[in-house]
Amino acid sequence: MLVHGRFIRTAGGPGAYAAAVIGATPPTAKGRIPPFRLRLLAALLIVKPGAPPPRGRIVAIRVAQVGKRHLVFRVRVRNTGKVHGYATGVRVRLVDPRGRTIFVGAPRPGVVLPRYERDLRVDLGRRLRSGTYLVRATGHFGKQAIRRATFFRILASGRIASARPS
Repeated sequence: MLVHGRFIRTAGGPGAYAAAVIGATPPTAKGRIPPFRLRLLAALLIVKPGAPPPRGRIVAIRVAQVGKRHLVFRVRVRNTGKVHGYATGVRVRLVDPRGRTIFVGAPRPGVVLPRYERDLRVDLGRRLRSGTYLVRATGHFGKQAIRRATFFRILASGRIASARPS
């Protein structure tokens, strides 16, 4: 089996980012195409000693209706710092017109590179009564607490009437 590798990296700044690509192919006769090729990709995210902590914020919450009984909440997180980071402990709370919390969801976390954004998704698979609802997202990015809220309205037909951008 022939194995080869390649290492790609970036330089400078308090964070180091690299990717390693490793490929393998079985031995074959000259001029023949191998029956398979295996490639592995590894992303390496390193914070150098003395680097500042990650910084970020929630820039928007979007509400979308993708079915009669299916709402999707997207929390957009932006990394405003100089090193990569994760939005941790993010919770999306839905508050009904009476002020009661009727849903709490946690999106799957993911890394956000410096100066980039990532959408964290939470699904709600139930029908809501008509009224104005508040959706609130809270969590942490590095040492910072992050939060954002927006209102949206459900009509008697069960459809979203409007979602004010946050």
